Amino acid sequence: MASMLTLRPPRLDDEALAVALHRDEAVARYLWTYPRLNMLAAREWFITAAGAEQGTYFPAILEDGVTVGFGWFGNCDGVNAMLSIALVRHRGKGLGYEAARLLLAYAFDDLKLHRVSTTVVEANVPARKLAERFGTLEGRMREAWEADPGVGASRQPVYIDVLVYGVLEAEWRALEAAHG
Repeated sequence: MASMLTLRPPRLDDEALAVALHRDEAVARYLWTYPRLNMLAAREWFITAAGAEQGTYFPAILEDGVTVGFGWFGNCDGVNAMLSIALVRHRGKGLGYEAARLLLAYAFDDLKLHRVSTTVVEANVPARKLAERFGTLEGRMREAWEADPGVGASRQPVYIDVLVYGVLEAEWRALEAAHG
C-alpha cells in the first residue's frame, strides 16, 4: 500500500522531532545551522519557526498521520521562496520525492508563489538528485559551505560548493501535467 503524505501546520508536540532533526548527524550536517544546535537553541528555533505567523511557511510532513519531517519556505516574499525539506524518519524510501511534490503543490496552489528555489550542498547526492527532478540548476556558490573537518591533527576547514536549483510555477504545472 502506498504511503499517504499530508501537510499540516507545526504543533508544539512536534518539538521533539524537530530537535531530533538537529541532533541527527545524517540531517544536521546539511543544515545551515550546522554545527549542531544545542538542545536549548534547537527548542528556541522550533518555537519561533512554529509560531502562528511563521507556521504557514513551516509545514509538518505526515505519513499516515505520523510526523516524519518538515518543509521550510524561507525568505518567502509572496513571490519567491527557498524550500528546504528534512525527513527525520524513513529516509531512503522515496518519501523525499513525495514530500517535494506535495510541498511544491502547496507553494504554487496555496501560497500562490511564482518561483521556488532550493540550495543543496554538492556533497549531498540524494538531495541533488531530488532537486534535479523538479528544478533547473541555476548556479553554484563556490566554497559556500564549511564542512565539519572531523577529528585529527589538521582540522583545517573544508569548503564545499552549494548548488542552487529553481522551478517556476509554469514549469511546475508542465511537470505535473506530464506526470498526470
